[in-house]
Amino acid sequence: MKNKSSNKRVLFSLALTVLIVLVTSAQAGNRWDWADMTDEELAFCDEHMPEFLEIRKTQGDEAALKELDRLFLLAEEELGNNYILHRVVWYEAQAHSGKVDEEWGLTLYEYLYNRDIDLNTQPLHLNAADYIIHGNIMECCLYVGKAAKAREYILRVENSLMNDQHFDLTGESYEDRGPVFSFLDEARNRDFPIFHHDLIQSLLESDENSEDLRDFFYYPTMYGINLVAEIAFRSGDWVKAAELCAWCIQYADEYVIDQSTMTGEVYHMGSFEGRRILADIALFHRYPDEAVRFLEKTLEQKNVYDTTTEPDKMRAWFKLMKIKIQQGEPLPENVLEKADEAAEMISQYWFFSIEENMQGILDKARIYHAVGKKAEAWEIVNELFKEAQQEVNPRRSMRVMDTAIDLALADGGTHPELENWLKTALIDARKMGDKIKEIPLYEKYTDFLVLKERYAEAVTIQQEAVRLSQAVRLPKRLAGNQTRLAEIQKQMPAASIVKIERTDIQPRLSYSAALPEQAVHGRFYLHNPSIKTSKGSLLLTGPIEQSVWVKEQEWLMLSTSPLYEEAESSLSITLDPGKTCVIDITGVPLENGAGGTVNCQWIPEGAEDASAFSQWNYEAAQTEKRTAIIDAHEFIDNPYYLVPINHMLQRIESSKAEAVDFSVSASTPMRIESYDSASGQLLSVDANGDGDFLDAGDLVVGDTNQNNWPDLFLKAEDQRASLVMYVKPLAPIAQEIELTISIQVDGEWQTDATDVIKPSE
Repeated sequence: MKNKSSNKRVLFSLALTVLIVLVTSAQAGNRWDWADMTDEELAFCDEHMPEFLEIRKTQGDEAALKELDRLFLLAEEELGNNYILHRVVWYEAQAHSGKVDEEWGLTLYEYLYNRDIDLNTQPLHLNAADYIIHGNIMECCLYVGKAAKAREYILRVENSLMNDQHFDLTGESYEDRGPVFSFLDEARNRDFPIFHHDLIQSLLESDENSEDLRDFFYYPTMYGINLVAEIAFRSGDWVKAAELCAWCIQYADEYVIDQSTMTGEVYHMGSFEGRRILADIALFHRYPDEAVRFLEKTLEQKNVYDTTTEPDKMRAWFKLMKIKIQQGEPLPENVLEKADEAAEMISQYWFFSIEENMQGILDKARIYHAVGKKAEAWEIVNELFKEAQQEVNPRRSMRVMDTAIDLALADGGTHPELENWLKTALIDARKMGDKIKEIPLYEKYTDFLVLKERYAEAVTIQQEAVRLSQAVRLPKRLAGNQTRLAEIQKQMPAASIVKIERTDIQPRLSYSAALPEQAVHGRFYLHNPSIKTSKGSLLLTGPIEQSVWVKEQEWLMLSTSPLYEEAESSLSITLDPGKTCVIDITGVPLENGAGGTVNCQWIPEGAEDASAFSQWNYEAAQTEKRTAIIDAHEFIDNPYYLVPINHMLQRIESSKAEAVDFSVSASTPMRIESYDSASGQLLSVDANGDGDFLDAGDLVVGDTNQNNWPDLFLKAEDQRASLVMYVKPLAPIAQEIELTISIQVDGEWQTDATDVIKPSE
């Protein structure tokens, strides 16, 4: 048996061997005969690996992992080490059964990772092999929709890069070389470290001439940086993603000048993946010309790297063609011939995932459709639909569906399955935790509804596209969606305008309690969901006084106390389309049991009676408790419609600035998206409303303190902050649903409030 240090070196070596072989070798005639095995090692694999896979097939994953435990001990006994078994299991996860079934692939990767941890005396310190397997795990997590789990692994990578490698992932300590984009000035190219002697820590250990050496960091370290960039991109952290990609590109472009080994891997990690993410950021921000610039640079390097990079170059070429199609630009004369060649190369490249193999054929179908060969394009798509239905992973049909949606919209929206595809695609995006994919789906659903002249629905959906564009900070896309909304409103006939909801107040009924002599807070939300300006009077009654109206922020503040006289306050308000007025109430019940009631009504201009009514009750009690009753109106059986619920989060008296972790759980399965009310930015997604972030579709974005729980940052003077939760039950409801909002205080979770959602009667 080797000692732990020796085993760690072996695992590092085998990780790189696996990667080299996967990228550079073709499969031989035998499943295991793909590397420099001895006859004894080959015989061991031939005898035991088929048995292991048969156990998995007949008895399940758990039994198979127990068999692996036995095989690792047996390999030590018969071969003197388990090096080759570790390598073959890794390969099984990446290129064979784990490629076909990504859940199983994830299970195998995590099994190997946990073995590595057991052999490592410093489990928090990651070396090159660890970055590679973290990448494997992250990619599998994303394939099966476990984005929050992927982020958990990436936090480990970030910790190692910053604390062990001493990298500054903020980039602020590195010299500024100018902007990455023309449209996002905050994202900067910098003089990033790419050599060992760039770091003071390394200089202390090197000789005086080390500055003259081109002593590159070993490339898997940059692979770790690329992984962090990918998660940042998927979370909408455009600046962080862009700067880290620029770092990887700088490394790759410098590396290829005089290095001859591992150039294919460096190209994939730096030139292709780095520029691919930058191109995607540009496209999301609606700057296609900048996306083209990055992709063309990737193709310019055609003869710089070795031939293993050709499939990546074909993927970049397809992305360029897709942009040309979207922009209505002419395609090259030989585009069909090139599309056939590129699709064949990508579909046969066994290092890619099955979905990536499939994508090349789908990209070919887009080109066929764009040049007028629509029947051939649909034939390709329909055939892939059939093939995807036979796959272990049913999600593969979603890859086909994305292309089918675009082709059907280009055909005028007449395909009978188009609306169902749009709904299914959104459900899948949410299951996968792919929040940024939702924005183009909302935009496409709007296009479909307009084609069908369903204008009232189109306005509602486009308003959501506007909100989401703001939530992930896409200013140009936001402006475009606002313009699109205005265009639809102009098209609307009067009959459609009537169908849009009227101005409303939420919650319908709320109750708050505070300890005697402590302030208690309540809040009403007056919202105008229509496309027209709403005018009327906001009428408040109860023991109230000291009201303050901040017109610019559409914010009314007032106080209440059992000591005040009953009063009535009326305020004329003009509320623009889609806007919300916030009514904040502060109450001070002086003794136990004392309290009061404040009523809020909305009376539309020209009307005598109120069209919306809400009530807030407060009292002093020895036990703090807060509840709210939300009339959810109608939970529409359509994934594009979510119900907004506003909530004010309060913390115990505190004088320090801090990030307050929160969690929201539902009494019945429910999708819960949480946003910061002040900025509109996304904080988290709990796909099933169970209060944790461990399941498929869960997502944590706002995490200031980096502990994988969503949080709201409160300044020292703040005692409360506001959330808006967009919720959708996963099944029809016939009874009340409780939402329990919890916050973490000194490491312990405590209930902040309970909201009750009442279904429509």
